[in-house]
Amino acid sequence: MNLEFTPELIPRGVYRVGQKKFHHKIQALQYADATGQQPQWDFHDDWFSKFNWKIEPEQSLDFWYTMRCKQIRDKYDYLILHYSGGSDSHNMLSFFYKNKIHIDEIITAFPVEFFEKHTIASVSTDAKDNHNEWFHVVKPDLAWIATHMPRTKITVYDYTDDMVNFNVDQDWIYHAGEHINPNITNRIQRYTKISNNNVYDRYCVGHVYGIDKPLVFKRDDGWYTAFLDSVISVANSVKPILNNHSHINVEYFYWSPDLPQMLIKQAHMVKKTYQIKPHLEHLAIWKKKTSEEREMERDLSRESVYPHWRKEIFQNRKATGAFFKEFDNWFFEWATDSAKQRWWEGFHFLTTSINPKWIDYDAFENMTNLKGFYSKMHKIQ
Repeated sequence: MNLEFTPELIPRGVYRVGQKKFHHKIQALQYADATGQQPQWDFHDDWFSKFNWKIEPEQSLDFWYTMRCKQIRDKYDYLILHYSGGSDSHNMLSFFYKNKIHIDEIITAFPVEFFEKHTIASVSTDAKDNHNEWFHVVKPDLAWIATHMPRTKITVYDYTDDMVNFNVDQDWIYHAGEHINPNITNRIQRYTKISNNNVYDRYCVGHVYGIDKPLVFKRDDGWYTAFLDSVISVANSVKPILNNHSHINVEYFYWSPDLPQMLIKQAHMVKKTYQIKPHLEHLAIWKKKTSEEREMERDLSRESVYPHWRKEIFQNRKATGAFFKEFDNWFFEWATDSAKQRWWEGFHFLTTSINPKWIDYDAFENMTNLKGFYSKMHKIQ
């Protein structure tokens, strides 16, 4: 594996180990192991610290979401929104549409061929049954978009073949971030699957992701908000994949240094929801949460900050780990032997090249994900 990694264009922040900075977490952890130092993740800490997070902006969330849509639209010639049907991407789509701000292309990615041939829609919300979101949510949503946003291209990236054959380069582990499950083929290849690839040669292009809901915590001395590196890594960088296109970038709709006021407003809205529902305040306590508590925490955040979220919409439970995701189990049954070997080599490289203390385990001692690193805490009350 090539240990050199090109600094990324997306604003993921940097890992600091002593006086050294790293753009890739694996390298930071390896250096920390070699030097005995503790890594820290810096997510625009100095910039965000310039703002007073204790003062809630007077303007509504609608105002800030609309401003963010305009801000992103003005920044790029060609705008691509990555849509999953979940609350984060649905909220940003709603505000682009509501304010008549044009999106050039919408991309959604699912193993469609596999789902259509080998699964049947059901009402199961188990994480392993992710195909149900394709049938119950995404397909209907794409039909709505086609009718109501006819100028927007719709691209469905069916990654069945890419996943079955694990069509990624040998250094795929350095593109994967935290999420080294076989689904990485989707998150790497999607940038080359847009419906009209020559836009990269003609335009400044923005790939927009709905990252993410605010993380709000209650501690002895007050309320805080922060960012988590493992959430950021869901959106892969375009830099190592499209290394000749410096004018192509990834935008986080929410977790962006371009509009701190929106983040501050969101954090206060979540805090106030906790305060009017004191029986749920235990979800905000700074501690490791169960999967059920994380689901409840996400539900509360949606209620607080997404005014157009469809509360009754079908939703599967989230996967319980980043290394093995329940809905990727079909890969181990259907993929080619060479594909499974290529994935296993990357997984083995990662899990043997760093100290086990940087890895989280479930109750059965199975590895689930790399330990997350939080940014600086910003006090909101």
